[in-house]
Amino acid sequence: EKEDMLVGILNNVYLDEQLYPYYAAMDPRIAAKEIPIVGSNKEAHMERIIALNPDLVIIQGSQEGSVAMLREMGIPVYCVSGQQTEEVFKEMSDIATLLGAAERGAELLRLTHAGFDSLALHSERLQHKKTAYFAWAYGRIFSTTGTNSIMHTCLERAGVINVCQTPLDQANINAETLIAWDPELILLWNDSPELFYARKELADIQAVRKRQITNLMPMFYYNPHTLKALLAAMRIHYNAYPNASVNLQEQIQQLLVDLYGAEKAEKLIPLLLR
Repeated sequence: EKEDMLVGILNNVYLDEQLYPYYAAMDPRIAAKEIPIVGSNKEAHMERIIALNPDLVIIQGSQEGSVAMLREMGIPVYCVSGQQTEEVFKEMSDIATLLGAAERGAELLRLTHAGFDSLALHSERLQHKKTAYFAWAYGRIFSTTGTNSIMHTCLERAGVINVCQTPLDQANINAETLIAWDPELILLWNDSPELFYARKELADIQAVRKRQITNLMPMFYYNPHTLKALLAAMRIHYNAYPNASVNLQEQIQQLLVDLYGAEKAEKLIPLLLR
């Protein structure tokens, strides 16, 4: 609803194939690559930002030098990190308020909390909670999420038990550890299940033996660093605990309508289904 206020974006919106097709579907300016690039998550291009004379800059809080410089020049800055679920909720509320859309922000948060509450009710009724192992992207099958991670929170909200209880964000393990954990489910981020099926030493793991490996793709729809963490949790929950009375695909499509509005969702849903 406030996209016309956007005057500059990060370069990965254009360069990342996991992002560009989806943002391009929703905004013709992004499709035509008309919105100026003002940096990346790691580095802001100060001259470009200043030239645009923005009313507000939303920037990664880790870019402390850029934040200080912008503020010294009198340009309002809001820092984000999105590393934990509660941070995501607060940042959504704050940004909505700063953009004059506090009511819409509150509506989105109510929707998200209601979805998580519904999953919690389903999970409370389970007689057995399944164990799950999450592998990060790009072939890193032995790099997983510890308990100090937004993905760990997503697993908890999905009603599954993270086999890695190490208090880290990303923990590196070996095959022997994964075999000892013997998860009932394996969750992947942007990789093929064949990475597990092809390794003979992993063949006796429950999730591999029973072919219970889920790929959270397309990545755009299941980003846990956004309110779409709800979509990820739903996908994990209903893959772990199938329910014939629940049409997961329809629920995900309805959530896209709720999050993005009917017009944009109409363009996003075909990309989800292809």
